[in-house]
Amino acid sequence: MIRATFFFLLALFAVGATVSARVSTVQRQSEDEQTLWSLENAYFAHLAIEDLETLESFWHADFVGWPSHSPEPVGRSAARQSLAELLADTEVRSIDVRPLAVVIRGDVAVTHCFVDLQQRDSETEVSLSSLRVTHTWLREGATWKVIGGMSAR
Repeated sequence: MIRATFFFLLALFAVGATVSARVSTVQRQSEDEQTLWSLENAYFAHLAIEDLETLESFWHADFVGWPSHSPEPVGRSAARQSLAELLADTEVRSIDVRPLAVVIRGDVAVTHCFVDLQQRDSETEVSLSSLRVTHTWLREGATWKVIGGMSAR
């Protein structure tokens, strides 16, 4: 009887520990999701005001991205240069990030969203467009950085 009670208590403890670990993991993921979506919104807010220096601070040192306007993937300096060229003839009037999905596994996260742009080109025509954007984020310490990204029309 003592042996059965011991095994019952051991099993109960194991179930309790598993549930407790699961709750803290879910809670942590929820905090990470909120952080990542906040970062996505900040990222595109800096793009809208053409603050390329701050925008580049979101990128990991090993960043490679494939913007919709580029024929191939590019690193940090080429990405910044191509954005500067693209924005030279365009005024972003509004930008809206619509989160779709996020997957977080440890210190790696992938976000998927639509980014809706209202912009005016150098000929004063206003246009609306929507981009599909995927970012791969890497956490280093307490900081998330974009290590890879892709956008498509």
